Amino acid sequence: MRLPLATTTVLSLCLAGCAVAPIAELAPEAGIALQGIVHGGQQPVNQAHVYLLAASSSGYGTASTSLLTSGTDGSDSIGGYVLSAADGSFSITGDYTCTLDQQVYLYALGGNPGAGTNPASGMMAAVGSCPSGGTFSPSAYFTINELSTIALAYSASGFAADPLHFASSGTALAKIGIANAFANTTNLVGSATGKALTATPTGNGTVPRTELNTLANILASCMNTNGTISGPSSPTPCYTLFNNAKSGSTLPSDTAGAAINIAHNPTANIATLFNLQTATGPFSPTLSAAPNDLTLNLTFTGGGLSTSAGQANLSSYTVNNIAIDASGNVWKPNYGTNTLSEFSPLGAPLSGSGGFSGGGLSTPANVAVDLTGNIWVGNYAGNSVSKFAPTGSPVSGSPFSGGGITGPANLTVDPSGNIWIANSTTAITKLTSAGTAVSGSPFATNSVTQAIGIAITPAGNVWVTDAFSDDTVVYTNAGAAVSGSPYTGGAQNYPYGIAFDTSARAWLADDSAITRLSATGTAGTSFNAPNGAIPTSIAIDGLGNIWVAEVGNNTILELNPSGTYISGSVGFQKGESAVPEAVAIDLSGNLWYSTCNDPTIHELVGAAAPVATPLAYAAKNSLLGQRP
Repeated sequence: MRLPLATTTVLSLCLAGCAVAPIAELAPEAGIALQGIVHGGQQPVNQAHVYLLAASSSGYGTASTSLLTSGTDGSDSIGGYVLSAADGSFSITGDYTCTLDQQVYLYALGGNPGAGTNPASGMMAAVGSCPSGGTFSPSAYFTINELSTIALAYSASGFAADPLHFASSGTALAKIGIANAFANTTNLVGSATGKALTATPTGNGTVPRTELNTLANILASCMNTNGTISGPSSPTPCYTLFNNAKSGSTLPSDTAGAAINIAHNPTANIATLFNLQTATGPFSPTLSAAPNDLTLNLTFTGGGLSTSAGQANLSSYTVNNIAIDASGNVWKPNYGTNTLSEFSPLGAPLSGSGGFSGGGLSTPANVAVDLTGNIWVGNYAGNSVSKFAPTGSPVSGSPFSGGGITGPANLTVDPSGNIWIANSTTAITKLTSAGTAVSGSPFATNSVTQAIGIAITPAGNVWVTDAFSDDTVVYTNAGAAVSGSPYTGGAQNYPYGIAFDTSARAWLADDSAITRLSATGTAGTSFNAPNGAIPTSIAIDGLGNIWVAEVGNNTILELNPSGTYISGSVGFQKGESAVPEAVAIDLSGNLWYSTCNDPTIHELVGAAAPVATPLAYAAKNSLLGQRP
């Protein structure tokens, strides 16, 4: 069944038309004084155990490392600690060592917030990367409270199992990812003030302050008590919080663990958690009603971003997309202004107020990053592709138009560094990394009617969604049709975006459903999307969960690897008029999405599991659907 006219109007707005070196291990460095205060709500916490911990690099799920050595107030099974004073203040006077680039955080456990000793009190604050020489600034001051806890729980969600288990694999990409994640806390909460921000430090990002305060008040309902856990009859706040912020069937042991579990499960028990707030909650302003979900959405402007509304009248469709490079930078083409935007992992614009230009950009609609960090952009009306250096400068010879490039609907990079272009015709183009057409290109031997989405398996096979024929065609890396192609499984209906999981299964954004095909295309299953949803762009995170931008309800959808929707009855929705057009996941587990009807780009902080980027690197190293 084809899309109704009213739907195609919305859809056409969105659809028309690095080498990584290993990081050497360095010797530990002696630290200098760290100071701060522990607050539960607005009350000082007396006699809390304040630990200084570092995230592990020995594998996901492994235990954090205690950094405090001698001269502390005591030690226990967690490690050395200092005690907070009656006014909540604490000082760590250099009695620790850390290794360059270790991710360091403070963890305050227990203590008396004014209602008696609360063993359920747990709060965290990110300190950040251990610098060369261990020279954390002597003037650095940290407030550990519910807001700093929420900031770290969400930003580093993809690396946290509980407050004592922040970890990565220790690979070069994983180290970049976790460093970016810890740094992202500064986009949410002031480290010294412990207050939610209204704008990111660079000024171009809008912070969901009311939601941050709401989440902090939920934790404060348990923090500002003596920590009694009893129920279900006349349940205490800690009982209600812990029983509604589980990890599977396991209750958290403190409020910091609850914060991490809420970040992992942002659609669970929202109304009950929301109602834990008191009328005089310590943080304000707050949400006036329970939200659709508890994801945290940052909205960024600048960098030359523009809308893609100019594509609305095209007779064919492209799959607008965004791409992440090996540093976690985000790249987006701007169809209406013939420019290219770049943002840092923290959302700071790197492409100037007007974006990058030149290189033959002509109605650019899609983008990919190659194995050496170069940026390739498909020029829909220009019948070409442009190539930019990682710095944003056009590469000599750009644009490239050989091999029969015609209205490129999408493009991708294979494990050998070749560029594959899905033309809005019956043919597929293959270019070398130098932009030269490969012999035999364009390839038109696979019954393609309207190529739209394109993706590459680690083996190098090229899968292309054919929306007008309701099927998926597959080529070998030499451009020959794969036996059995085109694949029609799963009741495909207008397939657009495509992505692969770790089992090389193809997942398709398929009109009103998500379709899964086996690695051989011989079996297919469709999972109906929420009513009114129109999936378009798709990405798979490091735990195999599927993320989808859809233009019918203006939401982001998430499915687990079994095809069950875990993003609620509608999807992640922030009450915006913005129409999501494309999704991508970064090294830190942030879900980025662009919109077609306003000049913004968005980040769901820590919502996904980290992935290896760019996608070409993940394909080359068989890391699709896995954490780096």
